Amino acid sequence: MIRRIVVPGFLLLALLLPVAANSLTFSDEWISPRNNERERREETRYIILHTTEAASSSALQKLQLRGEAHYLIDETGRVFRIVDRHRIAYHCGRSMWDGRRNLDRISIGIEVAGYHDREIGDAQYHALAALLRKLRRIYNIPDDRVLTHSMVAYGAPNRWHSRDHRGRKRCGMQFARDDVRRRLGLQRRPLFDPDVQAGRLIHADPVLAATLFPPARSGAGRSHDAGGMPLVLGRDGNTPTAVAGTKWNRPCTLYFLSGGRLVVGNTLSETDARTLPTNTRVWIGYRIGGTVTRERRAFDISGPRWDAPDTFYLFPDETVISGDLADERRIPTGTRILMRAK
Repeated sequence: MIRRIVVPGFLLLALLLPVAANSLTFSDEWISPRNNERERREETRYIILHTTEAASSSALQKLQLRGEAHYLIDETGRVFRIVDRHRIAYHCGRSMWDGRRNLDRISIGIEVAGYHDREIGDAQYHALAALLRKLRRIYNIPDDRVLTHSMVAYGAPNRWHSRDHRGRKRCGMQFARDDVRRRLGLQRRPLFDPDVQAGRLIHADPVLAATLFPPARSGAGRSHDAGGMPLVLGRDGNTPTAVAGTKWNRPCTLYFLSGGRLVVGNTLSETDARTLPTNTRVWIGYRIGGTVTRERRAFDISGPRWDAPDTFYLFPDETVISGDLADERRIPTGTRILMRAK
């Protein structure tokens, strides 16, 4: 006898929702014929977000013909692959970030059907957030290396501007806003323009500059605690006091030096502090949670915050990743975990 099992509607919905929420499908309908002629990227350091400034129906044709993006998300939230993610797509053009030019060679480009000064739709938010989660895990890209095209594009000198300048594009500028980034699962963003600060470029679009880097959080006015992201000696300041202020020698300030050495602030003398090498990473308001072993895994040390974006893993090979990019099954033994101090 065949027994018929009736599953209540609310239970069926509960079973199906996680699958639907975690699914991300791609369409290859608009794959570019340029794929085979494009080089494979040697490095993937950034994700660049664009807006098409046109409807997807026309944008897809242009992107496909020229191979100008890796992905496009249309108005309904469908994700189209244009150029294979391993290969170079020509989506940035004249570009620079932190002194590096031609970012096409080290980045993935995502086009979102829409306009720089208008909100995208809910379906697009969901699709873009899912795509970002997937790519950031694959390429180990932290929040503040998810940039907008308007952040990295720059213009050559012309009759209006005598120097290389930021402001060539407003493309994707709304993706710099804190409220938008939170909806995309991004808790942090660049606090200032490193190329303008270093004098390589000037700001030529005050509206764009104010959107990308609001004055209260830009350059010289930035906080000594960057929301969990490590600060870097030599880039964010010349000395521990310039980076960490009065917290430079506190037990909840940690210094991660090349060679894998981890130093607690209250063990530093003023002489030691002055001789710390550049590129030392500094965490303010942190403690050492513990070290991963075969018997003691990440969850045993960090509990439910093991995958939080402000929990950090210092791998034995000196790689550093945040918890939201970690795969607990692949965290090697010997990894040290840094956690927010209570």
